[in-house]
Amino acid sequence: MQISKDSKLFYRFEKNYWKYFLELEESFIATKRYVAFDRVNYKTYSSEYLKLLEAVCSEIDVVAKEIAHQINPEFKILDHSDIQRWWYIIQDWFREGVLEPVTMTNELEFSPWSGYLIEQYKDKKGRVRYKLSGNSKTPHWWTSYNKVKHSRTLEDPNTKEPYFQQANLVNLCNAFAALYLLEKRYMMSIGQKKEYSECQESQLFGAFSSKG
Repeated sequence: MQISKDSKLFYRFEKNYWKYFLELEESFIATKRYVAFDRVNYKTYSSEYLKLLEAVCSEIDVVAKEIAHQINPEFKILDHSDIQRWWYIIQDWFREGVLEPVTMTNELEFSPWSGYLIEQYKDKKGRVRYKLSGNSKTPHWWTSYNKVKHSRTLEDPNTKEPYFQQANLVNLCNAFAALYLLEKRYMMSIGQKKEYSECQESQLFGAFSSKG
């Protein structure tokens, strides 16, 4: 289903989602006083990054389900569906925007959704299931979020370090970029140019434009 222009829906989304994104962003920018947004600091981790990573990724789940419902009304927002379920619905719509990579603070580029593809299949009992398509992989920052959320005190068998350390700058930057791109794509789908051009700009990624 094609998402159509809807001013009422646009302003509701701006009020309930975009303004919250800006609040999260403001909290993230405040951390720049202590850790510069620079590649050399990508592995820096902290309790504040952990808190923000969990908040941003939780919001990604909320926003993506809202979008999936608008694309396919049969998708139930309140269902306990995972990332594969809702990404399967929105992936083609998202790629139409050709928004990646996105630039943060005019120098750091991120492609948080690049190459992520899901396909549908039926199991032996005829139930609809979802899986990674071909050589696609779940975004690393999303996997890290789940490790941090559920197993932060356990040791990563590859690095021999606790998963808590994945609450780092690079994963948080990717998560913010992922949320920004979803909201940008959606607001440009339902809003008129005048409406989204009047939105308060992101301090990390700038104004909405035709390209990322």
